[in-house]
Amino acid sequence: MSLSIGVVRIEYLGYPGRAANGFARHLATEWDNETWRVVDEGHVFIEINRDHMIDRATQYIASESLATPDADEILGWVRNLPWDRYTTVMLHLSF
Repeated sequence: MSLSIGVVRIEYLGYPGRAANGFARHLATEWDNETWRVVDEGHVFIEINRDHMIDRATQYIASESLATPDADEILGWVRNLPWDRYTTVMLHLSF
């Protein structure tokens, strides 16, 4: 069986708004068993399914008791991520 090898490149996205940035920081620090991740000294790579990301965002919004404008910002940011054809995205979060 042959080994498939690919190159991973990072395409930096624009900075999210304040509320979406808070959610992204939450993703970088709070793990669950359905998110693949690698962590190394302030760099976090996560791979997550779109439906699961929306569930995580909804839970975060509820846990933080966020107002509608902040909730809309977070969900809009999630919906506009560059999802692949399998509705998965890999993000590099650096802080």
